[in-house]
Amino acid sequence: MRLPEIPQLEAFRAVVVEGHFGRAAEALGIAQPTLSHRIRALEEAVGARLFERGRAGVRLTAAGVAYARRVDGLLDLLGKAGNEARSAGEGLGGRLVVACSGALSCTPLPDALDILLRERPDMAVELQTRGLADQLGALLDGELDVGCTFAAMPAVPVGVGWRDLRCEPLYAWVSAGHPLAGEGAVGLEALRAERWVTLSERAEVGLARSLDAASRRMDRPPVEAETLDAALGMVRRGHVVLVAPDTAIVPADVVRLALRPALEATPRVLWREGTANPLVGRLLAVLGERRAA
Repeated sequence: MRLPEIPQLEAFRAVVVEGHFGRAAEALGIAQPTLSHRIRALEEAVGARLFERGRAGVRLTAAGVAYARRVDGLLDLLGKAGNEARSAGEGLGGRLVVACSGALSCTPLPDALDILLRERPDMAVELQTRGLADQLGALLDGELDVGCTFAAMPAVPVGVGWRDLRCEPLYAWVSAGHPLAGEGAVGLEALRAERWVTLSERAEVGLARSLDAASRRMDRPPVEAETLDAALGMVRRGHVVLVAPDTAIVPADVVRLALRPALEATPRVLWREGTANPLVGRLLAVLGERRAA
């Protein structure tokens, strides 16, 4: 089957909307014989008759009904692709696909993306949650532009670049009604009798492993959560303590306590080397500026 051409698809949609070849040709600003030729060429490319023609006008065949379900979405996608390409060429837009391992709000990425969105109001951003191994594969396959993780990076595949971001201090998060809520700062020994909620290795392997030794010294086994908001939801109920970096998604009834001695975790940003997406370079530049600040 030959692939249809865009003018043929536009002719098809116009006939569907107008229900008449003459009115469809007028709507497109072309001659009716030209429109008829495009419809015939489309039917040959598809390999099925799409319209039944009669004195009362035209109506879709069963094949035409099935084809019409897809054509609108396809033309809309092509239109969006053209708009994104033009915006990227003018330095105004483009598309950026970013993934993080379950703790995006604990990293500088949201603030950096906010700066880019204000600079380029037409840019599109897609945020994903992926584990580290999935991020690395998606970067190499071109499905992902930027990744982020708290995991240590002893080795990465050839073709993937990475950089440490600023160190993030860890805090103990407790409910506002917790006996420790008014302390301001707390030592790990004071948390020994508490039940912790931690992010699982699947959610954020770096944070999970950095806290593993500390959580194993606690009297009770920890609760493992797949997402940060799930962990904070447990904290709100007053039965568990979360140790994690600062985050903008903390509920109003959860209190942050400094840890003594201080503990830190370092997020790392990853990207595909040699990428042609100029937004990646700009995002890395903004992250570098924030790291130096």
